[in-house]
Amino acid sequence: MKKLLALLLLAGCALNPPVKQELANSVFLDGDNAECSGTAVSDRLVLTAYHCKNIENMVAYEVYPTLVKHAFVRVVKFDEANDLMLLEFSPGFVPVKLAGKDDRPQVGDPVQLVGCPMGHCNTITEGFISELVNEKFGHFVFSAAGFVGGSGGGVFWHGKLISVMQAIGYEQANPMSQNYAPSISYGATLDAFQAFVKGL
Repeated sequence: MKKLLALLLLAGCALNPPVKQELANSVFLDGDNAECSGTAVSDRLVLTAYHCKNIENMVAYEVYPTLVKHAFVRVVKFDEANDLMLLEFSPGFVPVKLAGKDDRPQVGDPVQLVGCPMGHCNTITEGFISELVNEKFGHFVFSAAGFVGGSGGGVFWHGKLISVMQAIGYEQANPMSQNYAPSISYGATLDAFQAFVKGL
């Protein structure tokens, strides 16, 4: 049984030292009514979740090594069905590495969520892939629930961006696992992600 949790969007952005340099290209999307996370995929473009579209008076902050503000320019494109959106801001971002067509993550592979959950930027949450395809979304299991509020943050595999976080939930604890209830994050499948970022 799954119970999806509402994503919390809280004010403020406190810098946490990045654990890995290649994962430190997260972006904090701030506005009058909400906040989200994102990932720089070029010097101007930020990839995030489509459901972050209603942030009013949005600005982006490059959060490593110091806060740098970037003005919003436009929505470049979006995929509502797979909850993906590409935004353009004023230039200056350092882009991450994108997973290519030859990169094929497998169930059980370690992954990291990177973003600004609850305003704590450059937060990295470790986990693993639990399921690659479930109609629309892939599933990523994390032992900590610390990524609540990091909607739109990047999912990384071997230092490469492979998906975008879209929702969080929990699996009911298994009686045989000492009541351990892992956090589940949902992201676009690898095929949907690669089709969306093709040509970047």
